[in-house]
Amino acid sequence: MLFEKVAIEPDLLSSDELVYLLHHNFGWFDGRFVADLPKNWIDLSRKIMHTLPDGIKKKKLESLLQIQRLPTCRLNTNLNNYASWLDLIDSAKNNNEIPIVLCRNPRQEKGWFGEADLDKYLEDSKKRVGSLDIRGMKADQVITALDIFLEANKQIALINPDQWLLAQTFDNRELFKKMFSRWHTYGGVRFLVIRSKRSNREAEVLDRWDREINDLQKYLSNIGYVKDFKIIAVNDDADRLHDRYLLGNRFGLKLGYGLEISHTKSHPWTMMQQSEYVAQQRQFLQLDIRDKYPDHTCWVFRK
Repeated sequence: MLFEKVAIEPDLLSSDELVYLLHHNFGWFDGRFVADLPKNWIDLSRKIMHTLPDGIKKKKLESLLQIQRLPTCRLNTNLNNYASWLDLIDSAKNNNEIPIVLCRNPRQEKGWFGEADLDKYLEDSKKRVGSLDIRGMKADQVITALDIFLEANKQIALINPDQWLLAQTFDNRELFKKMFSRWHTYGGVRFLVIRSKRSNREAEVLDRWDREINDLQKYLSNIGYVKDFKIIAVNDDADRLHDRYLLGNRFGLKLGYGLEISHTKSHPWTMMQQSEYVAQQRQFLQLDIRDKYPDHTCWVFRK
């Protein structure tokens, strides 16, 4: 899996072991996210933090509970926030939204861990979190796997020298539409696509370019999108685009063959390490790629 949602009992925040685990193994580049359960988990945790005696643990916890440092993820389940914490967990588990629970008194069930079991949890988690082979997955399954990324990143850059969004097969059109719709629902504001039009494929690109932008203009207008959307096709003969990325303003993914369905061949997606992400995010999101590739074609969505 790419990401893991972890429900954490707020009272467990008084544990030195949990604070250490959160400090070193949760965050944008670790693949582990705290489930916002109950809602406003961060605010509730701050109240608990203020009851702790002054010391290193309290300072670490105070740093962690900054929104940018310890990210939380929402749940799609409609939960009664006035129910007990265990009742909330049961509701979320019944909807297959919470695979992992960290709490004071864990049940003897798969996915439940107490304070003494945190090292065991982390050992198991490292084996499964951070990568996903999407071979054989349908569009809805891929979007479910991407949900945390789409919620967290309001700006996205899709980098792929061969990327088409709508001027392609039905399965891949549906994948893009469902991904974009989910991201749009979460309040996304800027979507950028960077692809190649190098000399040995310029005729092919130009042949499909009009169809691509006409279909995108209709699609984006129909769903009521009013924010920024841009495609830049660059002549990268001298400095080739190679790796495929889905870069957000907070973290990013390497996409194997790109944003496409694979029915038979292995198609691994992986979380980017922080150093690689920072370098690519600066090149493609912070700077204007057109300065590097003056020979380019650009389309901007007009509302």
